[in-house]
Amino acid sequence: MRALAMRRGYFFRLAWLAVLCAAGSAYAGTEEKDVPSADHEIGAILACNLAHCEDCRSQIERVSRETAHLQVRHLAEVVLSEWDLDLEDSSLRSPRLVWAPERHYPEEIGNPRFTLTVIFGEITSDGKATEGHIHRSTESEIIDQICLDSFLQALYRPARTAEGYVTATGGLTCEVYLR
Repeated sequence: MRALAMRRGYFFRLAWLAVLCAAGSAYAGTEEKDVPSADHEIGAILACNLAHCEDCRSQIERVSRETAHLQVRHLAEVVLSEWDLDLEDSSLRSPRLVWAPERHYPEEIGNPRFTLTVIFGEITSDGKATEGHIHRSTESEIIDQICLDSFLQALYRPARTAEGYVTATGGLTCEVYLR
């Protein structure tokens, strides 16, 4: 399956013009054991999207309103926005950024400027990045490492074919505006 994904050229380019910030938990004060894990909810959303029935759509809509996990809520919204696309639509064949952690840059990095890091990596069929490497550096090891860490911690809607979700490789453009 991986070779098929690479052979078909599932390369993607995502521009991070704005990074979504993780807000406080919607379940503040709730026992941790009462909150479903994000991985469980992500798997359920992806399975419902593959089943593609009206009951599944209703479940995804409910999750998008009620979940405690920001990443899960964003995945549900992305899946719903793509619900009516044909399975052959080329936009489904590439992973799509759903959520990325807030990046924090040290103050000593310097003057206001724009810089760009290009990262190539692998997004698995469950929407997680498993590896990545810097393809185009900012020539600042600190900025490159922060962008790479953000890439690896982010959540993606995995690449999809008619057979289901697949692992895909490709690139990410991380645009950084320093103050």
